[in-house]
Amino acid sequence: MLGCTATPLAAADLAKMGPPAKITWDPGRLTEAEFPDGSATVKFTSTKDVAEVAIVATPSLSKFMTVEPSSISGVVAGTAYEVTITLLNPDEPPNQTMGGTIKVKEGNRTLAKPLSVSIKSTSEDEEDPEDEGEDIEGDEGEESEDGGEEVNTLTWSPEVIDTSLFGEGDETMIVFTSTKDIDKVCLWVTPSAQAFLTVEPMMISPVLAGGTEYELTMTLSPTLAELPRSVGGTLHVRSCDESGKMRRTYDPPIGIRISPGEEEEPEEADPDAIVSSADFQIGPVAPNEIVSVFGQGLGPQEPQGFSAKSLTVDTVLANTQVLFSGMAAPVLATQHGQINTIVPAGVAGLADVVMRVLYNGKISAPYVVAVTESSPALYALDGSGNGQGAILNSDLTVNSRSNRAPLGSWIVLYGTGGGLGETVAADGEMLTESIPLALPVEVTVNRAWAEVIWAGYPAGSVQGVVQVNVWLPADPRVVYGDWPVVLKIGGEQSGGDIAVAIE
Repeated sequence: MLGCTATPLAAADLAKMGPPAKITWDPGRLTEAEFPDGSATVKFTSTKDVAEVAIVATPSLSKFMTVEPSSISGVVAGTAYEVTITLLNPDEPPNQTMGGTIKVKEGNRTLAKPLSVSIKSTSEDEEDPEDEGEDIEGDEGEESEDGGEEVNTLTWSPEVIDTSLFGEGDETMIVFTSTKDIDKVCLWVTPSAQAFLTVEPMMISPVLAGGTEYELTMTLSPTLAELPRSVGGTLHVRSCDESGKMRRTYDPPIGIRISPGEEEEPEEADPDAIVSSADFQIGPVAPNEIVSVFGQGLGPQEPQGFSAKSLTVDTVLANTQVLFSGMAAPVLATQHGQINTIVPAGVAGLADVVMRVLYNGKISAPYVVAVTESSPALYALDGSGNGQGAILNSDLTVNSRSNRAPLGSWIVLYGTGGGLGETVAADGEMLTESIPLALPVEVTVNRAWAEVIWAGYPAGSVQGVVQVNVWLPADPRVVYGDWPVVLKIGGEQSGGDIAVAIE
């Protein structure tokens, strides 16, 4: 029992549907164009009445701008509320891209979706790239003036690999430039297009900044007229070593959309919220956390899930990908309005990351989300995020009101958001050995402390599903009834909406 005698619940079953509350912004994104006089006014509406909300900027923005008002009482559903964002030093253009979000918070909960803000550098000494210019983590790790990773952005010409490029032959030329020197890169086509498209050269060393153009030859086989079906996917520029082993993806990739006949244009991938897959709360993401991304155009109409027989959860599923600052995330399930994915362990130590969703060659706008060491949340048995927990009794049967845990026995809790483990496993790998959590773990049942026997990522599951074995406390507060369970990992704790049934 010290390790993992309990059979872990399937990750795909644990991360179920449950969209959070919605906030709509007008405009939906702020760039430098909206600040001609050093300030911009935006409006937001809520889909529900809220007693009081706070309006805050992420740390990456708060040192550059102020937000007024900072709170609003009595928010009424459907009513537009004005918010003014003012630059602190409008006469001194930033020497780096400013990226982040403006959030509407109800207590500790952030309502979906935050307002995305991206303001490019306008320094005369810097080339102003044509792309979004978000703060993407570089692979080489150079330090910028504020202590963060130096920005690296690719620009593609043309902007998409589509049918028109192959109208007169089976080869076409595309070009990319980089805003940063890179020692060596490899070109990688997603599996959905690998059977039909090849790229030459497959490796380039070095890649130089300053507008240097790098030409790639794309070959389509069979020819467009003989193509058996439509081809969708993406082409990535990734850092690599001499053997071709690839690491970080540089942002953005280029979309691939090739059709042998007339076909409707696919819907733009548009994520509008990222939440814990356990309690559906918006907040910072943690390394190895299973999250749900909600939006439109994220995947196929019919839901697709990873194969339970696979030894690894792949980073591409049904032409769907999720990138966190260039790091590909394992995809558990995908469909039109929701993706369940695992935040890569590589986000550890970052203040925030830029998430993009890629589906069928469509690449979403960047979505900035903060990062924390841990973000614990417990799963509910029905996937709703609250009520009866996904808990096993000591005989490994499912805990419920009709099958209560005996007083003084031990139980098994399941959750996510545990952060890093004591040892490192590859993202999406099905574990053959259990990995304890690196951060300290505490559990209370009806505010009484429970002894933690073991907490970590169990063998037979992905590094994402957290299992915690605890003894029920011998305490007068824990007698017959349904009692709230709270999981604390590091400095963060879950909500008190998950219950255990005790006899």
